Amino acid sequence: MKLNEKNFNNYLNTNFIFEKRPSVAVAVSGGPDSMLLSYLLNKWIKQYKGKIIALLINHGIRKESSEECNTTKKNLKKINIQSKIINVKKSKITKLNMNEARINRYNSLTEYCKRKNILHLFIAHHFDDNLETFLIRKIASSNLEGLASIQPMTINNKIQVIRPLLSYRKADIIKFNLIKKINFLNDPSNSDIKFTRVVVRNFLKKTNKEKKISNDLNYFSLKSLQLKKIAWCLLIKLIDELSKNKIKLNLKKFLKIEELMKEKLIEYIYYYIINEKKYLRSSKIILLLSKIKSSNFLSYNLGGLIVEKQGNFLEFYKKK
Repeated sequence: MKLNEKNFNNYLNTNFIFEKRPSVAVAVSGGPDSMLLSYLLNKWIKQYKGKIIALLINHGIRKESSEECNTTKKNLKKINIQSKIINVKKSKITKLNMNEARINRYNSLTEYCKRKNILHLFIAHHFDDNLETFLIRKIASSNLEGLASIQPMTINNKIQVIRPLLSYRKADIIKFNLIKKINFLNDPSNSDIKFTRVVVRNFLKKTNKEKKISNDLNYFSLKSLQLKKIAWCLLIKLIDELSKNKIKLNLKKFLKIEELMKEKLIEYIYYYIINEKKYLRSSKIILLLSKIKSSNFLSYNLGGLIVEKQGNFLEFYKKK
């Protein structure tokens, strides 16, 4: 699909629902991807008399971060987009690595949106990003859902996060910026080989395996979506009792389900009841499942979620 305003607008209007006169935020690093997304969103939202705010995160990891935010703020002003620089608290900067920066970035972005009653946060991930993410996760032996990689829409901290550029290549994005004379910055970390993503990016450029990897990504994305649908259907059928703080399942029926589905059901129950931003390791779920199969199983604490056998049922509730 060609990268232009018409196709971008059609994608948003076809795949998402927005309130009347929508208020949206867009995460901007200053690079070509986020500057282009800001430009397109600004054009789109004017049709609906809505509001847009560009959010710039001063992560504080590199000394140039503050200067880059100020330069980006000026570039956004040239295309008539209001922006806000958010400084990450020094207490949050301890490990000085990319993962910490990513967590701080998303937390800062979504917390701002919640304070300002903004429901939609746009992120400028594109096709090349998704391909790199898939390969990184495949190397790390990620599970099926992980291999689905970057999704067009997710919910993060109760904010809808939308990524409308996943169909577009980096080269097309840069070309569009040059045609429209949109100023952008070049992030020096994009060429630093100490980062895994840069190594993977260079690998993709030097080999002819991109098409095969792209096909694999599409396959796993589809399978992950199918798995989610099947898992939800199974969960609904197994539930004997449901409340905000407790779920009760038919144990006999649960044990008959295939192992991968059992893992997915436990994961869904965990995040429903715990309702906190915690990472639940697959190894812990597998350990729980092995215990449930045991004839002398009574209860187990899965990261704050109590799993208890009650006759022919399994009860899940939050530890008090």
